[in-house]
Amino acid sequence: MSTKVSDSIVRLAIVAVICVAQFAAPHAQSTADSPRPPSRRLSRSEHLQEWLQAVERHEPGRDDESLSVFDSWRPDDFEYLAIDLNTLLSLMADPTIRTFYWSASGRSRQVVYSGSDLRLILSLARDASERRGEDSVGLERRRARNRNHILKRGAIFHTDIAIESIIGVRQRGRQAPSRFQEFMLQMPDGRAQGLAVDVGHWEFARSLLDKVVPAAARDEFVRRWYTTIAALEQGFGQLSPPHVTHGLRLFPDDAGFLFQAACLHEALAEPRVQEALQNAAVPNDVKFDISSRRAELREAENLFRKALKVQPDHLEARIRLGRVLGLRGEHAEAEGLLRKAAADAMEPLLQYYAQLFLGAERETLGDRAQARDLYGRASQLYPDAQSPRLALSLLSARDGNHKEALAAMKTVLALPGDARMDPWWSYYRAQGRKAADDLTELYISFLDEDRR
Repeated sequence: MSTKVSDSIVRLAIVAVICVAQFAAPHAQSTADSPRPPSRRLSRSEHLQEWLQAVERHEPGRDDESLSVFDSWRPDDFEYLAIDLNTLLSLMADPTIRTFYWSASGRSRQVVYSGSDLRLILSLARDASERRGEDSVGLERRRARNRNHILKRGAIFHTDIAIESIIGVRQRGRQAPSRFQEFMLQMPDGRAQGLAVDVGHWEFARSLLDKVVPAAARDEFVRRWYTTIAALEQGFGQLSPPHVTHGLRLFPDDAGFLFQAACLHEALAEPRVQEALQNAAVPNDVKFDISSRRAELREAENLFRKALKVQPDHLEARIRLGRVLGLRGEHAEAEGLLRKAAADAMEPLLQYYAQLFLGAERETLGDRAQARDLYGRASQLYPDAQSPRLALSLLSARDGNHKEALAAMKTVLALPGDARMDPWWSYYRAQGRKAADDLTELYISFLDEDRR
């Protein structure tokens, strides 16, 4: 599901000093750079080779030419890539095997290669296994490191393709096999405006990281990737339940990921999302994992509570839990959480949210004087924001003071529409405000470790 992406979102980039070329594997020189006739369709192993080359050439965070590798691929090529990559990993673990299997949807089938394809994939596996690592580190450790190198670089590669598609640099609408299809419900103004279908690069990246050894759930890169991508997608206005569902299986006790998962369910409860989904013309075989507003709020509350249990000082989780509780009618508990958050918040954005939501709770509980004071404080933090001024105006109108009600809105009404800076408008994306920096740091950290 997608909402309109803000024009202010800056494309991710990593400084040139960490150019991946200097860390690229030395293997496959004999076959990787050899020209091929443009008119000949690549074989299965040649597609795998092309993918491996693109993954190695790609500079994380950049829209380089390697991201165009799939431009000429057909849907079945993506399906074979997953199968043949599995074969490659099996050969890296045991170079002597010659019988290969592929499991999908609970079924296993044998994979058979032609003579030339088998020879090439054996060569690719040998080169990948010997990519890096001295004998002193041990055979198993070297194999694990080289395996994870491919998987993590591959996940970075598909992450960057997905990001470039979101921000409009790369064209969507490519055909893909059913296993890697991604459906996006477009709703830029709160109304369903069509269903877009694309290659599921997020799903493919997750499938790669599932294979990290010794275990994805114990790998720091994987943990950070899941949390960062959850924040990044929401920062883009892209609501993706599959990413959160899969991540919760791996990291059920990670405060950062629990927080992002809770924010997703809070956003899915938003009326415009619920209404867009109800009015969307969606094929019968396409299912969005979204429940009713009541159920989504309940799940958001549950996840925020879990995040706070793991990390009691998670201020933003406390603020959002307070708001969710208020929406669910638990005003007394909401007021207590928000009052403490308003006292502890240092970041202006979080101060604003805490004051605004606490004001709403005090108003609901009948303390209109304090509500007025809290809305006033929020307005001082962001003078051009219309939400606290509108709340003040409504309070005055209910008291019969229409002159004061108009005065509360006068400043905002005088501003041009594009100058009304209100953090409330970006509330459902605010949890992703640091994601671009976090992803850049993750890439730099990976590259630094990978070159050792």
